[in-house]
Amino acid sequence: MRNDGERRDPLRRFLDRERKDRINACIEEINGCGVYRELLETVLNRTMEICGARSGGIFITDPDMAIPRLLAHRAVDGGEFEYSRHVLEECFAGRKAVITTSAEESDEFSPYRSVSASGLKSIMCLPLRHNERTMGACYLDNSLAAGVFCPDDARLLDLFLSSASVLVENAQLCEKANRAAPAPASDEAALGKRHAARAVAYRKKL
Repeated sequence: MRNDGERRDPLRRFLDRERKDRINACIEEINGCGVYRELLETVLNRTMEICGARSGGIFITDPDMAIPRLLAHRAVDGGEFEYSRHVLEECFAGRKAVITTSAEESDEFSPYRSVSASGLKSIMCLPLRHNERTMGACYLDNSLAAGVFCPDDARLLDLFLSSASVLVENAQLCEKANRAAPAPASDEAALGKRHAARAVAYRKKL
């Protein structure tokens, strides 16, 4: 006679397969994002949908700066995005996922003001890594229930975020190159330069 765990295995495998198919579809979607901020927002939205987060944010570390910046955030209820700085710092320092099933009751996280003040319960923070560099983190939480996130969620989302990290780094480099490039002259300015050159040439002839 099979126990409950054995009976649940086929269902668990089916759900995991469905989620992997969903992740593959999300990877195809973000490959079509051409703008840096649009890419970050799409990655965040799809990550929240996959794991059932109520709010989330993507923090990115600029290659020239050590401080991560919040570049995309969202809350399902339209409220402010609040997060635990300690959880974020631990994710960056350890370069691995940080998961808490009940932050309010956790001996490790409950003493922190951001956790107690915001009523944070389920938290998952995942690093964005590429080429041995941690370029950012995806912070997710659910303040309605404890135990929403688990290690299986982190493993599945790591597949998605690994692909996203490559695109994010490329988009980041492109944006930086565009900022450094000189602005193209307008047609009117170019026309004025041509007229000025002709005037100088004409005066020389005289």
